Amino acid sequence: MIYERQMAIKEFIPQPFSELVANVHTNEGDFKAKMDPTTKFNDENKLAEFMQKHSLSYDSQQAKVINVNQTEKKTESPRLFSLSALQSKANKMFKASASDTLNAVQSLYEKKFLTYPRTDTQFITENEFKYLNEQYLDYLGALNFDAAKFYSEPRKRYVDGKKVQEHHAIIPTRTIPSEAQRAKFSALESQIYWLVLKNTMAMFLADFTYDETIVTVGISNVNFKAVGKVITGNGWKEIFGDEPNNNNEAAILPNVTTGQAVNATLNAENKMTTPPEFYTEGTLITAMKRAGRELSDDEKEILSQTEGIGTEATRAGIIDRLKDKKYIVVEKNKLKVTTQGIVLCEAVKMQPLLTSPELTAKWELALSDIGHGNRTQDEFLANIHKLVNKLVQEVPGQIAEGTTLNNAIQTQASEQAAEKKKLLIGKCPVCKTGNVIDRKTFYGCSNYKSEIPCKFSIAKKIAGKTITKAIAEQLIENGQTKELKGFESKAGKEFSASLKLVNFILEFSFSK
Repeated sequence: MIYERQMAIKEFIPQPFSELVANVHTNEGDFKAKMDPTTKFNDENKLAEFMQKHSLSYDSQQAKVINVNQTEKKTESPRLFSLSALQSKANKMFKASASDTLNAVQSLYEKKFLTYPRTDTQFITENEFKYLNEQYLDYLGALNFDAAKFYSEPRKRYVDGKKVQEHHAIIPTRTIPSEAQRAKFSALESQIYWLVLKNTMAMFLADFTYDETIVTVGISNVNFKAVGKVITGNGWKEIFGDEPNNNNEAAILPNVTTGQAVNATLNAENKMTTPPEFYTEGTLITAMKRAGRELSDDEKEILSQTEGIGTEATRAGIIDRLKDKKYIVVEKNKLKVTTQGIVLCEAVKMQPLLTSPELTAKWELALSDIGHGNRTQDEFLANIHKLVNKLVQEVPGQIAEGTTLNNAIQTQASEQAAEKKKLLIGKCPVCKTGNVIDRKTFYGCSNYKSEIPCKFSIAKKIAGKTITKAIAEQLIENGQTKELKGFESKAGKEFSASLKLVNFILEFSFSK
């Protein structure tokens, strides 16, 4: 999934297009309206043909208000958190990894402040609703937030015992942490606790409400639509500290009536298509849970009983294993496949069955049959052995023929060689067979784990001075460095000296 998204971004070629927009002028004020239905013109000639066909021009022209539709609308508070939903939200808000979020929720669960974390449902039963309702003011007191309770009765959006199996949604327990207890929370634990508490209490608050006005304007025989929104009540959004849209006034449409004559000028807005976005851990968790939605009916029927890729308890671990094996990395909260990961994905592409939902569906069916006694475990394992033998015979030849894969392998080999060169300091002066390499916290011999280990090393900080790679290289190559400034004695006095290897022991050498 991460690889396919990355390749789609890499291969994406932006395409220019234009959209026709009307600037509508009335005595009550001006507003902008977009062509309805939205139409994208991929080149100027098609746009010119369209305008000529419908007698449109970029000059001011007569138009007419065809319809004005005003509706009162509302948005209910977010659903309660399953683990996947919480991991996705925490990554979006705090840039927290899936495993870090799980660990934080687990810690809060063990401290008895949040309920069981590894849950796949976003519902609670009436029992949980009852204690949350009873302690409503206590929870709001912890949040230092004051709002009248709007909903005192359970609603199906949040409370449905039929949709709770082993564990309900993640909510606060009856125990509210004291200020002293909260002071001991880690930064992420604190963020997660407040997020879950606010999300749960929002269930009791009034809906977010707004008035929506849709004005349809006809120019020649082409319709243009403008949508205006005026917030009438922040409701539950207040508990999250959400402010009204600062540009809200720009969304207020002037008071016009159906049949009203107006003037309009057209403008072609030039835009570019945009590539898909890289996965974050949050969006990947959601995609993993929804995996398998685009399947045949037979496969859907089988996989509908599963939870997509992994479970609530294992998805974070799957992502961590890919990171640990250096198949993927996180860069500015974006998940990217490494060269090593590309090699793996290119190899797997040669055997599509390995990543197909069809194989997953068949295995799920087989495991279900074993569970019901309709198939034996030995029979299932025998089929897997056959598949493995088939892959062992076919894959080597496919790899030899795979140009893209071979290129990826060569790139990986070049990167590994460059990385080794980057870490290399020089030949070990002690054992003569190993290399002195950068070991992150010090420079040391690569033979430190051999049968006769070589323990030669150089500290990265000596007498308060940082020993750079260039200094270490000079010391290994010449046995001595040039005079270096910036050393500090135990008494705190700065001094200059060169470093020298005497019988492979590092000593200071002072100029006379």
